[in-house]
Amino acid sequence: MKALLPLLLVVLLLLSSAARPSAGDVVLSTPPRLLGQQQVSFGGAAAHKIAVFGGYELVDEYQHRNIDGALDRIFLKRVRFNNEVLVFDPVAKTWTQRCVNDTLSTSGRPVGRIMHSMSLDPSGDSFTVYGGSSCFNQVGQHTYLLFAESLHDVWRFNLSTGAWTLLVE
Repeated sequence: MKALLPLLLVVLLLLSSAARPSAGDVVLSTPPRLLGQQQVSFGGAAAHKIAVFGGYELVDEYQHRNIDGALDRIFLKRVRFNNEVLVFDPVAKTWTQRCVNDTLSTSGRPVGRIMHSMSLDPSGDSFTVYGGSSCFNQVGQHTYLLFAESLHDVWRFNLSTGAWTLLVE
């Protein structure tokens, strides 16, 4: 039994490090009101958390223009696409925006998206994001919602280090 104690301590340390906010993370007073996001649960029963990625947030109203720039008099909401990783702790009832480690993220980070898939890796320390749509077009200060670009990239986010890795371009 004594021989298993150091191994048990290492496992507990690994589980708790994935569950704790790291330096640079921001605790949010309220989370963004996202639509079209995906989520995964991680951390096991003792340190259960939910990671959220993608989706979009309605920002304000504007007059919609078609792809040629002509006003078509439809009023919609301007949107902000989310490419941040948000973590919810159901015990503490807090939302944290994870600080992405751009030093370790050698391939950058994925664009905000909707209609993507997301799954927790078997190791439990990272999740994978596949495809979706980057369906927006920035013109001046307005973001127009267009379902134009279908993505086929695959990214992995390490929950412990905060690093994104591009697996398939």
